Amino acid sequence: MSWLPNRSVTWVTVLPADEVSKRLATVTAHTIDWDEPNRISREKKFYGYVFNHHFQIASRNMRMFSFNPLVQGKIEATSQGSIVMMKLELFILTRVLLYFWTCFALVSCFFLVSQPWFWMTGVCTLTLLLHVIARANFNQQVEPTIIAIKEVLEGELGKEKI
Repeated sequence: MSWLPNRSVTWVTVLPADEVSKRLATVTAHTIDWDEPNRISREKKFYGYVFNHHFQIASRNMRMFSFNPLVQGKIEATSQGSIVMMKLELFILTRVLLYFWTCFALVSCFFLVSQPWFWMTGVCTLTLLLHVIARANFNQQVEPTIIAIKEVLEGELGKEKI
């Protein structure tokens, strides 16, 4: 078990691998509009990149959200459809932030042994609180992201766009 929040999801679908890629590509914006601060194309459900047999996407929110899961997926063709394997994890900068503050807390606890226990307890408590907030916000965003991908692959939304 990782101390950073993540989740793995695997789906088996009757759609061919090319069709899965095509459906995901039609609802994915490839770039962010940099002339509008923190806004992504409104007609797309996701932003990121979709290639033939792998993708890296994130759900489009009204604003950029640090704990929004980054979905890294792989599509494998089978004789009767395809298998979609996805790993949902935090964005790299959010992971770096969590690693930094955890290391800072550990080093602080090590050097603050000569100080009163109040400071060491405070630093460790704040770091623990940061991890709880990160995990709770990530878990809150996972289900809507999975449901949105499922709608694209299996629901009416994917059929309408193609």
